[in-house]
Amino acid sequence: EHGRVLYLVSSGVRSNTGELTIHPKLPEQWKSYEFCVEYHGSDMRIKIEQGKVTYKLLNQVPITFKSNHEPITLNKEGEEYVQEI
Repeated sequence: EHGRVLYLVSSGVRSNTGELTIHPKLPEQWKSYEFCVEYHGSDMRIKIEQGKVTYKLLNQVPITFKSNHEPITLNKEGEEYVQEI
């Protein structure tokens, strides 16, 4: 449980404003890491690598969120969105 909180905090994942906002960061000494987020029934995998972040919807429940202030919506299971960071 503490590891999960560490990932969410260090990745800039927040939902305290009524919407899911993400400000992905990669610790300098890491090459990549990934984790899953469940938000209002949506399951999404987030993979953060050097220079990019990939969001993938893992179920049929659409999700809308902001990543680095950009609104993103994933509608279909397996749909991915790649953003440069």
